[in-house]
Amino acid sequence: MEDGTGKLRLTGPSNCTMYPIIRQEIESFNIIFGFPSDVGVTIEKCGGANAYYDPPEASITICTEFDAHLRQQFDNL
Repeated sequence: MEDGTGKLRLTGPSNCTMYPIIRQEIESFNIIFGFPSDVGVTIEKCGGANAYYDPPEASITICTEFDAHLRQQFDNL
């Protein structure tokens, strides 16, 4: 699927507070962008505020701890 028809695919706990926001962002990205292949997006507990891309797996991990970190950054604006 190297023709730009790949999509971001969300998996993870739908009861996570970040899930609806991430889902909306993914829907928007999928309208605007085409990817060389599907990219999995997972929300999971990691032990620290982080988000990263794993090239061999073609996946993005968003750590649940990142939510509190981003909220704190916003409060500090």
